[in-house]
Amino acid sequence: MKQLTLLVTLLLIMTFGLVAAKKNSGNAPAKPTPSVAVSCSICVDGSPITITVTNFDANTNATMTVLGPYTAVTLIGTDNSGNFSQTYATGLHFPAGSYSVSISQAGGAFASTTFSIQ
Repeated sequence: MKQLTLLVTLLLIMTFGLVAAKKNSGNAPAKPTPSVAVSCSICVDGSPITITVTNFDANTNATMTVLGPYTAVTLIGTDNSGNFSQTYATGLHFPAGSYSVSISQAGGAFASTTFSIQ
């Protein structure tokens, strides 16, 4: 009888433990999707351009790559919230054309967008 009681007790503990684990596993909030935005879709050389990065890993470096008629690669650092913003007050002074800007982190976070310069 003691063995049966012990077995039932163990089964109940395991059952409640699994139910509690399953209940808590669905409560974790989804991490927002990393993104990058450029303040203008058609930019005019010499005018301010802001590049804004959001929802990346916090306090971590990321690589920003701009590809187009001119290519630039630079290392940026995110803040406590995983964000970064840089305004180029007099523009990027890149040749006219279509560009893509992408941000990537070693942990796998990635985002990209496009813009053009007239």
